[in-house]
Amino acid sequence: VEQANPKYEETVEYNGHTYIYDKNKVAFAFIGVDSEKVGKNDGLIGTSGQADTDMVAVVDTATGKVSIITVQRETMVDIDLYSTDGKFLRTENMQVCLSYAYGGAESSCKNTTTALSRILANVPIEKYFVLDLKGIAPLNDAIGGVTVESLYDFPDQNIKKGDKVTIMGDFAETY
Repeated sequence: VEQANPKYEETVEYNGHTYIYDKNKVAFAFIGVDSEKVGKNDGLIGTSGQADTDMVAVVDTATGKVSIITVQRETMVDIDLYSTDGKFLRTENMQVCLSYAYGGAESSCKNTTTALSRILANVPIEKYFVLDLKGIAPLNDAIGGVTVESLYDFPDQNIKKGDKVTIMGDFAETY
């Protein structure tokens, strides 16, 4: 059984038009995982969490312009499924968020990147970045937190709806 990887073509046919890939553009995947640990949990495939946030950024290396598209986690796409020893089994149509669950940190990211590429007419995605739940607080704190008008009451933090609050630390994930 052959793995069904996206097939990169120099052109894409869409609505009767032919589009040629721009060699000056490079695509990156940004993957937000709903787990506190990137990779396999207890060494089992399918336990790595889901790719709940999926974005593809395209950088134009000639101009420096960046474009970002968000792919909804429920978007249906062909997902490659693997055995616990990493052997390709088959491809099934399912939600893109499930693409991450089948593999360890590196293979899960590649599987999600492959699924995102399939959604985007097999556009080659050169690199990926992944962030799990443990990364939210440090990333948020690194920029000095985020100040918002609270949309909710948080009695444990003594915050009421409408309060202006700077979100810091573990509260970033809670909020």
